Amino acid sequence: FWKLGTTAGGIGSSALMRYVIDPTCVPSSTNLSVTANPLSGCTGMNVTFTPSVVSGAIDYQWDFGVPGITTDTSSLTNPAYTYTTAGTYTAQLIVLGNIGCGSTNDTLTVTITVADPPSVQVDDTTLCAGETVTLTATGAATYLWSPAAGLNTTVGATVQASPTVTTTYIVTGTTGACSSADTFVITVNPLPAITVNSPTICPQGNATLTANGADIYSWTPAATLSSSTGSTVTAVSY
Repeated sequence: FWKLGTTAGGIGSSALMRYVIDPTCVPSSTNLSVTANPLSGCTGMNVTFTPSVVSGAIDYQWDFGVPGITTDTSSLTNPAYTYTTAGTYTAQLIVLGNIGCGSTNDTLTVTITVADPPSVQVDDTTLCAGETVTLTATGAATYLWSPAAGLNTTVGATVQASPTVTTTYIVTGTTGACSSADTFVITVNPLPAITVNSPTICPQGNATLTANGADIYSWTPAATLSSSTGSTVTAVSY
C-alpha cells in the first residue's frame, strides 16, 4: 500500500512511500504448530505429521520419540511413522530456517498415545444336540459375537449358545479404540439312536437284554437287572 510521508516537524516536501506486504511471511515462529493424525490408537497405527507452515526455506527435523533407537527420524515435510509398541511418545519437530521474516530455530512437540489391543479368548467346546452351553469371553471391555445363529445375544461378555450343528464363532473384543478377535468352535454331537432287543421271559426265568447305538449305557430301574451299566444285562423275572 502507499502512505504519504513528510519531513521532520511536518516541514518540507511530501512524498508517497510504498510498503509491500509479503503474503508468505509468518509474523512469528510461535505461529508454527504441529498436528498428528491420529493422536491415539493401537499398536501398529501409522501416524501422519503435518506442520502448519510449509516452506522451502525451512529445514524440518523430526524425531518421533521412540526411546532407544535412532531410526525414528525424518527430514520430510510431512512424514509418517508406524508405532509398533504401546506407550506414550513425545514426537518432536525442530524447524531451522527463515520464518516470520527472519531466522528461527524452534522445537515443537506433540504427544502420541499407543495401546496394545485386547487379548480376547474363548475356548472351544463340545455339546450334544439340544444342549445349551454358557460362553464367557475375557480380555476386553465390550464384546460382539457372530454369527447370531444359536446365540441368545450377540453382545456382552457372556452368552448362551445352543447351535444345532457344529459352528465356528467369532468374538470381537474392544477396549478403548483397540479391538481384536478370537475364533472358536462349538462341536455339536448328534444324540445316539439306541436300540434294545425285546425278548420274551417266563416267570422265574431270565432274559438277556442287549443295547446298541452308544458307547456307555445306564439301565433303570435296576431292581430286576443283573447290572445297571454296560451294553448287555440280564433281566430276571420273579
